[in-house]
Amino acid sequence: MNTPEEVVQRLDAVNYLADDGLAMAIFLALRLGKPLLLEGEPGVGKTAAAKALAQALDTPFIRLQCYEGLTAGEALYEWNYQRQLLHIRLGLASDDSSLFTDDFLLERPILRAVRYDGPTPPVLLIDEIDRADDEFEALLFEFLGEAAVTIPELGTFAATRPPVVVLTSNRSRDLHDALRRRCLYHWIEFPEPSQAAAIVRRSVPGASAPLIRDATDFIGRARRLELDKAPGLAETIDWVSALAALGATELAADDVLRTIGTIAKTPDDRIAVTEAAAVVKAASIAEAGSIADSGLVAGTGSVADSGSVAGAASVAGAGPVETVSVIEIESAPEDVPLCEIASPAEAASTADTASIAGTASAADAASAVGTATAGGTASGLEAISAPEFVSVAEAESATDAEPVVDSVPAVHRASVVEAATQESPQSRSPTSSSCRSRSTGPGRY
Repeated sequence: MNTPEEVVQRLDAVNYLADDGLAMAIFLALRLGKPLLLEGEPGVGKTAAAKALAQALDTPFIRLQCYEGLTAGEALYEWNYQRQLLHIRLGLASDDSSLFTDDFLLERPILRAVRYDGPTPPVLLIDEIDRADDEFEALLFEFLGEAAVTIPELGTFAATRPPVVVLTSNRSRDLHDALRRRCLYHWIEFPEPSQAAAIVRRSVPGASAPLIRDATDFIGRARRLELDKAPGLAETIDWVSALAALGATELAADDVLRTIGTIAKTPDDRIAVTEAAAVVKAASIAEAGSIADSGLVAGTGSVADSGSVAGAASVAGAGPVETVSVIEIESAPEDVPLCEIASPAEAASTADTASIAGTASAADAASAVGTATAGGTASGLEAISAPEFVSVAEAESATDAEPVVDSVPAVHRASVVEAATQESPQSRSPTSSSCRSRSTGPGRY
């Protein structure tokens, strides 16, 4: 790998997406022959980076998993005591020196990496070094600084081709300065949602794109919560795999609760993620049923914002409206402007109808019993707003005679007549911007 860009390409070929910072750190570690210390939150891809590097270099991968109480006999080398004892009982040991040879030496991960004689140096991963004891770090100083291991009985073994050494740490404790000084260092951040989505897409090819996008966005928001363990990329991959196994094609709040064990690993985190899922569910319900967002009165085809009352509009929580506030005018007096029937802000004029907007508004429909009140729409109809009133419906021939008045109950007939005749034709402004001039002769407006 001659350039950082080549590092990115080679790692990409083995399905590991590395950013520029990590690619530069790996390039310098290879070029300078120094160990690379990777730190970051659990699940960000530190161990996967070492594995991908071994695949990209087409070289053996050797792993040393650290834990509390790890000793040199488990990390560096160990003598085969059973075989030595058998050798003594058979009388094959002439002296003690014959018992401490390569025949009785058991190579552990570090010594195996040092003595590897293949064409390319192996990749040695010392995983989670922060879990080991402080004393174990001192055992690594010689190896990290000189790529050598000293065995008192046999001497020092130095690597002919220094292995590619990658150490990882979750920062559960501070590492010694002497160890850090011998290594190059890089901190791996949580990937951005777009990069995380690309990584998950490669890891779970069967998942849909909307599901991957929503899941990575949700994980990004969950990391901002006060969690005991923020979900990493590994948890994201497991979660999307679980959702895909359930047949989900997009993220739903119920699916989050069913698979919460893949991303929340403590009781407190489970509560926090559950609350976050409840917010997602509420948001999805609001988005699906919001009049402001959709422009539709719930459950009907009535457009609330456009001023068109289509069909028998069903107002949320009020039931279906029995009549429609649409006045179909076959012929009307020439001196009655249309703006006197419906206010300019709420009337929508079409070739066939004059649709009065707001006549079945949610506020009025809540108090109406099977009706659509005409209150608040036309200045001439403001008097007709009682809850028991049924608005004028489909007057086929609206003239100065009785048809429109006859369609109104007697108790309101006087107010309708008064509203229709309270102004003379001369008092109405024919040039009002909100009025549409009428054509002569019968027609539908």
